[in-house]
Amino acid sequence: MRIEHKKWFVFISLCVILFITGFLTRYYVLTYQYKVFGYPLPFDLESAIEYRYVEMLFSNRKLPPIDKAIEWPYGVNPSKHLEIGAEYVYAFLAKIFPPSLPLEDRIRIISIGWFCLGIVFISVWIKIFTSSSLSAFAGGLYYATGLAPVMRSTGQELSHENFAIPLLILYLAFSSAVIKGGRTIYVLILSLLATLSITFAMATWDLIQYPIMVFHSIFLVNAVLSRLSKEETILCVLSTAGLTIAGIINPYLASHHFLTSPAMLLGYSSVLAICFDTLIRKSALHFTELKYKLAKTLIATLPFFAVFLMAPNYWAHYSHFTELLWAKLRFFNIKPSDPSLLTFNQRILWAPALDSVNLELTFYLFPAILLPSFFAVFLLIKKSKEQHAKNELRLIVFFALSLITFFLFKRFLVFLAICCAGLCGWLLKYAIANEKWLIKTTIIGLVSFGIIIEGVNPILYPSRCGHKIQYLSQRKELIE
Repeated sequence: MRIEHKKWFVFISLCVILFITGFLTRYYVLTYQYKVFGYPLPFDLESAIEYRYVEMLFSNRKLPPIDKAIEWPYGVNPSKHLEIGAEYVYAFLAKIFPPSLPLEDRIRIISIGWFCLGIVFISVWIKIFTSSSLSAFAGGLYYATGLAPVMRSTGQELSHENFAIPLLILYLAFSSAVIKGGRTIYVLILSLLATLSITFAMATWDLIQYPIMVFHSIFLVNAVLSRLSKEETILCVLSTAGLTIAGIINPYLASHHFLTSPAMLLGYSSVLAICFDTLIRKSALHFTELKYKLAKTLIATLPFFAVFLMAPNYWAHYSHFTELLWAKLRFFNIKPSDPSLLTFNQRILWAPALDSVNLELTFYLFPAILLPSFFAVFLLIKKSKEQHAKNELRLIVFFALSLITFFLFKRFLVFLAICCAGLCGWLLKYAIANEKWLIKTTIIGLVSFGIIIEGVNPILYPSRCGHKIQYLSQRKELIE
């Protein structure tokens, strides 16, 4: 066996170990939840709706065009009001299991297994931009056992989030491979795969708009500054085109006017800046550098002006969220004790999941991984100035923005956890390559300590994962 083949065999073996470790960690927490809440464990709130649709599809029934069981007597159109997609996959995979296993158990196992694919994908992503299997294993091990990645993915509840996150990470892996460069045919194939990944992720979870906004913002800045490589140009154009098609044909995205969302406006602006660059290069027109950048910036802002003037419908669907954001900024992210200072939407949304985060809660959710992550960012800022370090620069921006949004909305911890995994993987690569023994051992110890402390938390304190089901015994009595 060649050395190169051995390296890939070792890496694949490590990915399998990580998948099993992540699955067993989450299933261990799930069994604890069975002990606390009882078995069978009911699905709650939106999770119950998703399970009901999986059950329909599993029984070879079609989803109702108008579901009056949700909002009686008028009902809702599921395809336009809910992100339908994961239900079809879960129903299909559930048929593979033995008939003796209850459907809810099958779905929970599938949900955990699907999310754990993200552990493998995150290892592949880190492997691509660090070229180190050990770094990929370290980052993957945090994502397999860390408190923040585990606590929302134990299978206690079904969520569109846990279906979309592995697809987002897969996009990160494919797009990182694109940015590294290579033969044009490979770049095209990888860009198409990245486009499919982010498109399906967007179609199955609304909040994927956030990372799309981050990545499209990076594309736009680089496009205006004429710093986009050929590979990034291909990725930007294809991903914007793919998301545009999804916004047209997907009922949920179309009804929520996704095509006029900030995420897509940034994509359109990037493509316009790219087209402007191409046209100017092929024409006989000549500009000074300042006039050239001003003209390009003006061209890039056209989609924003057009949408704000002609298509305000997107904001009608998300005004409650922007209303909450304004309240958090107004009150410096501290919920006022006087409820009359908040509107109805602000009061009901300023709650768990979208609650604000203080330092105490931050270290509760990320007990030890933030310290090596901040240290990695400190080292990366210097390296990111290099032309070939665009993957690292993208990681810094994603981490910084995710940290800010995490303090405003706790639910954004899912994106921050992905960034921490990538940063710890990169930091370990930096330590291994460092020739100074003291620096090498200190960083390796720091990363190892962070991953170990994170990993023992779900095992020693499984009560930190999942959520408490309110009034469970009383609700069971009502059903019986």
